[in-house]
Amino acid sequence: GWFDFRPPDPHFYIHLYYLSQSAEDLARLDEIFPEREGFAGLPPDWGAAKAGICPPKAWFAFTEGKNPDYLDQVFDSTYSSICHSLERLEGDDSDPETRECYHFQKLNPVLPEALIQMAMGTPAAMYNGGMLQAHLRYFDPQRHRPGLPEHVAALVDRVSADQVSVSLVNTDPVESHAVLLQAGSFGEHCFTRARLETRESDDQSVEINGKHLQVHLGAGAQARLHLGLKRFAFQPSYALPPFACLQ
Repeated sequence: GWFDFRPPDPHFYIHLYYLSQSAEDLARLDEIFPEREGFAGLPPDWGAAKAGICPPKAWFAFTEGKNPDYLDQVFDSTYSSICHSLERLEGDDSDPETRECYHFQKLNPVLPEALIQMAMGTPAAMYNGGMLQAHLRYFDPQRHRPGLPEHVAALVDRVSADQVSVSLVNTDPVESHAVLLQAGSFGEHCFTRARLETRESDDQSVEINGKHLQVHLGAGAQARLHLGLKRFAFQPSYALPPFACLQ
């Protein structure tokens, strides 16, 4: 609710710009927060605020190339918040008959926001409601289910109106693994091209022109991909990829 007058909160402007990816919304962000003051760095209780509110300032600065320490910060802060929540939960001796409805807001140890930001390239969902808007979503083509496959890690470090850059790593030193990427949380975007970043100068790219891309990673392999995007090219849908219909 409303409490008092205070400086504007940047996370509203970040969410607005992320959704629109418009020059006008970025200009508004630059006008109000020109130096990105306070964007770098995370408090140790980053994820322990009311109902798990996790401000996306540090993540946004990371995607702008202005906060290279974000990954260490978010790992440390999330771990610290989880530990503190577990300690409070285990030490909770309150009476269930007299607890208020907000009692467990700061006791919840489940904090997915860091993983959502890092893997999906998004500031995460708005606390006040709304769907999770993201550049990427992942599926396991082997087990026919949503989410990253076992042993596969993903990190998105750049997002824009027409491109997303992601690093994929297979941590399994023995077996290869495949991962299916979807353009948009609801398949609303379209991959135009995929370019594999290599040390050589030759352009290793392929046209896609669709909402899905399957990547095969050899044992212990990693790949950095620059994926061209045409945003909102398809009707948003909760429908899963075709493999989900297989038995």
